[in-house]
Amino acid sequence: MEFAGVLTAIAGGILRDVFACEILAVFFKELYASASIAGVLVIYVLYVVGVDLSLATITDIVAVISIRLAATMYGWNLPKAKPNTLPLHCTAFPALITRVLQNRRMSIEVAKIKGIPVRLHFTLLISFFLISWTLATHLMPQHFPNLTSLDYWVMGSFGAVLLFVSILLHELAHSVVATKYGIRVRRIILFIFGGVSDMDEEPKDFRKEFKMAIAGPATSFAIAGGLALIWWVVFQGHTGTTGGETLSIVLIAKAVTFYGAISNAILGAFNLIPAFPFDGGRVLRAGLVRWKGDYETATRIAAKVGIAMSYVFMGFGFALMLTGDFASGLWLILIGWFLHGGAQSYMSQFELSSTLSGVRLQDIMNTDMISLRPDNTVDDALEDYFAVHMKSELPVIDYNGYLLGMITLKHALNIPEYRRRQMKVEEVMTPLEELIIMRHDEHAIEALKQMAGRHMGKVFICDADGRLTGLVSKTDVINAARETRKRQETLGKISRSAAR
Repeated sequence: MEFAGVLTAIAGGILRDVFACEILAVFFKELYASASIAGVLVIYVLYVVGVDLSLATITDIVAVISIRLAATMYGWNLPKAKPNTLPLHCTAFPALITRVLQNRRMSIEVAKIKGIPVRLHFTLLISFFLISWTLATHLMPQHFPNLTSLDYWVMGSFGAVLLFVSILLHELAHSVVATKYGIRVRRIILFIFGGVSDMDEEPKDFRKEFKMAIAGPATSFAIAGGLALIWWVVFQGHTGTTGGETLSIVLIAKAVTFYGAISNAILGAFNLIPAFPFDGGRVLRAGLVRWKGDYETATRIAAKVGIAMSYVFMGFGFALMLTGDFASGLWLILIGWFLHGGAQSYMSQFELSSTLSGVRLQDIMNTDMISLRPDNTVDDALEDYFAVHMKSELPVIDYNGYLLGMITLKHALNIPEYRRRQMKVEEVMTPLEELIIMRHDEHAIEALKQMAGRHMGKVFICDADGRLTGLVSKTDVINAARETRKRQETLGKISRSAAR
């Protein structure tokens, strides 16, 4: 009942927030959805432990109503997540997923492996429940009949955990090979659609790219082979016994091992599909670079193959839906959609990176800056700066030119009018540590990635001592890319005319 309520009442809002790349509002704005989700967990636990369904339902209703009343009376809300950063360049998944992870992602760091932070995104909870439910209600009962519901849910839960660990090892294999070649891995993130390794750059050498790309699927196949061997040697022919509520550890281990072998084999095979930017697409590009000797041409071909493969997936999906297999068809269409978006987005990003490859911040930064002092009042900022210069954000520097922070028009307007004459700019400014600060000799494309990843409109250019020397906005970078592209097209036309 609560689960149906959640789906019907908030599904539209969830889709809105996901596609707008916002934190799901139902998890912090009001506690009605969270109360219903708690109700789902309550009735599930009661059902698993064998409580009568009528009693479980009554208990569940009381629990949900109590949570809602308490939330209304005491103003309970879940805390909002603070914005975090994920650079625009991401080496494994399509653009939509990348943007969802970029924008205020809710994740926690759970470990560091070989110096690489491992983070779990909050959407992993959704994936955990769906996988556990699918295994407990469909796959496990088919292959291991006559067990209790608790047995199946334990199998499902352990199977989901094993799959997540396998995905982590898959991504870790990519990352270990990358660090071997001197490429910094910022983090590994596990989320609802799998895993992603966030790297500083991509190798241009086809040998390195091949080894990095193949490491993940090879690891998945190795895990599948190891689990299959364990299943064959240890569990083959063992039927196990259960009686009443007795939990058969052997059967659970056998089932989880069986699922782990199958899921890792599928994971490895799926990632080898030559659909850029998946692992198979990168393997394809490495082969094309070796064959043609041109990285840009190979990237374009690999991206076009990825787009073609996306249409193949969507075509098969529609065919399955027409034959009545709606669920499988919809899943294939979604896969095709993500492949198409990933290939298109990567190609656009690659072209932008190529265009800006020779542009540095010193070439485009604005040195004619308008700035505030920390002891200016908010009223001064609004009347003498924002209103006069029509800016939405301004740097705050001390009298020696050192950058201290940034004040935005929004922050200033949020201060009540009666306080603006007394409140100083330094009291409301964004502190230095939250700004994007770069050196003048860094590349413009890196500035654009940071602005996109941190949802900020400006990069502050400082010297080695911290003095502000210039500003660069997103518009500056995009204009530089547009002008560079026009210049390249003009030179190309001149070269072709001369060749004739």
